Amino acid sequence: MTFMGSPPSARPRIVFFGTPQEAVWVLDTLAARGIIPSLVVTNPPRPAGRGKKLTPPPALLWTQERGIAAFSPPVLDDEAVAFLQNAGPWDVGIVAAYGLIIPQAVLSLPQRGILNIHPSLLPKLRGAAPVQAAILRDTPGALGVSIMLMDEKMDHGPILAQEPHTPAQWPTPYLPLQERLLRRGAELLADVLPQWLPGAITPALQDDTHATYCGKLEKAEVSLSQPSAELWRLYCALVPRPGVFFWDTTKNPPKRIKIQEAELTPQGKFMPLVVVPESKPPMRWEDYACGIAKSHPTAKS
Repeated sequence: MTFMGSPPSARPRIVFFGTPQEAVWVLDTLAARGIIPSLVVTNPPRPAGRGKKLTPPPALLWTQERGIAAFSPPVLDDEAVAFLQNAGPWDVGIVAAYGLIIPQAVLSLPQRGILNIHPSLLPKLRGAAPVQAAILRDTPGALGVSIMLMDEKMDHGPILAQEPHTPAQWPTPYLPLQERLLRRGAELLADVLPQWLPGAITPALQDDTHATYCGKLEKAEVSLSQPSAELWRLYCALVPRPGVFFWDTTKNPPKRIKIQEAELTPQGKFMPLVVVPESKPPMRWEDYACGIAKSHPTAKS
């Protein structure tokens, strides 16, 4: 089944739900396989930056650049459900990093349901941040991609396809790893969609007895005196969001310093590269550390 080369009447009508850059990775990968949604549902534009300018999310910008219809309700309430119903009929829905709860009234609209791309081997690491949770828990074996038929419970629906993924390096920063997993998940979805639409795949129920869950992620307060392996794991799991910081106690009062970029040297030492001092722009760590040494000659940088 080739979607892009098919006449418009023969192409499946797909409604896609996604909002941030993660959704764009999936949209780009699907588009390269000829799978173009008829409608993209995103979160609405929100204030961003110091000027609090109303800014459309990445997935909405993606549709505007390509002339694809978009719908950005703040919630999927009765009015939004009615809009989606009237905009149909839909053959299938796809979800990748949408950010809002999708009610049963929406899940039941597409003829073949709504499929979710999840970057873990479900039922392991159900929840919103499986890649980061895997790094924090040191469980690389839980990583992979799952194509799931959504139901009302979180990451609970039956599985159409799964594929494990073993990172070449571990731990590794979560954002590039997450991109690789979501793009591979989109490829896997593109592989199974031609079989799913005519009903040639029977999804497998998840074994709830093996389910694990991701908790809410919080900023991590660290000390640069902690073991380098521990600091690197926290950095890989939490930077850029929600973040890692430490306190510069050479200041009075102490100042919070956010770690924006770091590396693990060949000798296994954790080394900040770019930091963001409280109420100041980003700067190179060596410049900041040099300033500490000059103002406090006995301080360790």
